[in-house]
Amino acid sequence: MKAARLYIAVAVLSALFCSTAYSAIHCSGEPVRPRLMALCAEAECNYPPKGLTLIALKKEKRLEVWGADDCGRPRLVKEYEIWAASGDTGPKLREGDYQVPEGVYTVTRLNPNSRYHLSMKIDYPNAFDRKMAKHDRRRQLGGDIFIHGNAKSKGCIAIGNAAIEELYGLVEDTGTSHVRVIIAPCDLRTGGALPVSGKLPKWTPTLYKKIAGEMAGYKRPVAPQKVLVSSNL
Repeated sequence: MKAARLYIAVAVLSALFCSTAYSAIHCSGEPVRPRLMALCAEAECNYPPKGLTLIALKKEKRLEVWGADDCGRPRLVKEYEIWAASGDTGPKLREGDYQVPEGVYTVTRLNPNSRYHLSMKIDYPNAFDRKMAKHDRRRQLGGDIFIHGNAKSKGCIAIGNAAIEELYGLVEDTGTSHVRVIIAPCDLRTGGALPVSGKLPKWTPTLYKKIAGEMAGYKRPVAPQKVLVSSNL
C-alpha cells in the first residue's frame, strides 16, 4: 500500500514537472544538449562557449548565434528563422507600439514557464533608450521584451518552439551574464546605406552606426551550413 502511494506521488510530481515549458528540453523529443555540443564542436568552440552574441535581423528575419572560442574569436554556431517580429524599421519608442527594439542588449532573465513555450528577457530599455527618451521628453517606454517560442509577436522576437528549446539551453549553460543581444533593422555589415525614413527619430543614424560597429566583427561565412530554415511549434 505504501509502495503504491509512493508510486502515485512520484507520478504526480513527474507529470507536474513535465508540464512546465522548461521540461520540454528534458522530457520530450531528442535531447537538446548533445545537439548543442555537436554544433559548438563544429564551430570550433567549447561547450558551453565562453560567451554568446545573438544577432537578430528584422528585414532578413534571421537570428544568428555566435559563440566565442577560447581566444575570444566569434564563431557562427547556428542561424534560426525569425517567425514573427512585430512592428517595422526603427527603434521602440513607447509602451504599446508593438515595435521590436533596436540596439545592443543583455539577457536579464530566463523564463521556463512562458506562455510562449520558453523565453528570455532582454534589458530594454537600456541606457541609450532611456537617454534618448529623456532627450525627446518621452515617458512610458514599455518593457517585457523577450526572445521566445511560438509564432506570435507583440514587440518580441518569436523563433518557434524547437528553436527556442535549443537557444534556451545554450544560453542557460553559457550563463546570461555572458550573453549579449544585437537587434538591427537589417544586416548592417553589407556596406549599404543606413535605413532612413522621415518617421524615424533624428538620433536613429547615431544608433545605427553604433549597432553597425558592434556587428562589424561578426563576419558570416560565404555559404553558411548551419541554418535552421524552419522549426515546428
